[in-house]
Amino acid sequence: MSKKRFAICLLVMLFIIGIFASAAAFASDDIEISNANFPDAVFRDAVALHYDMDGNGFLSPQERSTQAMIVSGLVDELALQRGVEAASLKISSLEGIEYFENLRTLRCNGVGNLGSLDVSGLSQLETLYCSSNGLTSLDISGNSQLIRLHCCSNEIESLDLSDNENLQWVHCYANPALQSLNVSGLTQLAELRCDGCNLYTLDLSDNTALSVLNCSHNHLSALDLSSTAVSELTDYDLGKQTISAELVFADGYIKAFIPLDESRVYSTGLDEEPAEDEAAVAAYANGAFYTADCAKARDGFDYLYSTGVSDCEEMHVFVSVYHTCTYAAKSLADDGDTVNIACRICDDGYTESFIIHINEQGESFLDVNGDGIINIRDYSLIPKN
Repeated sequence: MSKKRFAICLLVMLFIIGIFASAAAFASDDIEISNANFPDAVFRDAVALHYDMDGNGFLSPQERSTQAMIVSGLVDELALQRGVEAASLKISSLEGIEYFENLRTLRCNGVGNLGSLDVSGLSQLETLYCSSNGLTSLDISGNSQLIRLHCCSNEIESLDLSDNENLQWVHCYANPALQSLNVSGLTQLAELRCDGCNLYTLDLSDNTALSVLNCSHNHLSALDLSSTAVSELTDYDLGKQTISAELVFADGYIKAFIPLDESRVYSTGLDEEPAEDEAAVAAYANGAFYTADCAKARDGFDYLYSTGVSDCEEMHVFVSVYHTCTYAAKSLADDGDTVNIACRICDDGYTESFIIHINEQGESFLDVNGDGIINIRDYSLIPKN
């Protein structure tokens, strides 16, 4: 082969290699619409139908450049193409959503039973709607630009929003498994709805811009709104809190120990009727609600708690109760032998012969004077019918 012909062949080969190299470099930014990248078949086909404009089975950077995605709309489009009802097309995973890096708005309400959703890779995301998807976990840890979050009607167990410092609007209501909600550091948060969850505490001390709040139907025993901008909240926004407590008998009273700011306990279902010209006194002191009347406490009781904002209604809390019976000799029957025994807390009781227990040692509800033995001294202290 002549040197000239060799040189021509070499140039042609280099040219071809250059073309393939350029194509490979270009294709390296493309994302294949595959099972590996989009595991859910419905989501994969919906993405392909709407975004793969050239039909080559890949998503180019341009095809992935959208700033807003409504997943239900993609499913509707796919259902129309297939001639089926959109309700029959359910999505179980949105894996692959992370390739749409320019997304600012993602709406995926009610698209299926997702279980979990990770959008932490969408660093530009500002608005997320993901309600009614059977979510137990939601990862938004990398979404520092997030402003609006709507994740209602799921089964999310915990939400830590403390890193999403730009959040202004959060709706996470109707998550009955949600026991932990962290909104600390969110100084721009203006609206929060967390009603119908499973919250036992709610710290709003950092949320100075908060003006709209609904936290009803939870298990809050106390709430401090003094650092917020809320006003004119009613029982609809704050009430229907339910908690539980054990009733015990101590210092001659039936008590339920619940640590609260005593100055904020407004009134209780255990309060005594005040005498004429006297102010009512809430039956709460030294960390406990108290009463001498078992009828007031045994089926539960309620109380009103001040949130620290004068033009807001007090928070209504109902306390369901449980107890272990603590029995005591209540009275002697007419026969002089039978003792009426009753629980100091619920007043349920039975009768017992005093005579057969004489000279027994040890602790007993018939050892009225507490000297360690049941004898005539105890008998004399039992009230007669």
